[in-house]
Amino acid sequence: MLGIRILFALVGILLLINLLGWFISRDARWLRAAKLTIQGGFALIGLLLLALFVQRLVMGI
Repeated sequence: MLGIRILFALVGILLLINLLGWFISRDARWLRAAKLTIQGGFALIGLLLLALFVQRLVMGI
């Protein structure tokens, strides 16, 4: 569980850095990086939920 929290914290920190970079420079590349960070975070959540679902299926059999 600690590893999952660390990964979510890293995604949050990266998103914050991207948004601060955009706020300072107003360069659209920062927003594209923030978008990729958000998509990566959602993909991470999806993979974790899928792994938990498969674990529950295996434990239920």
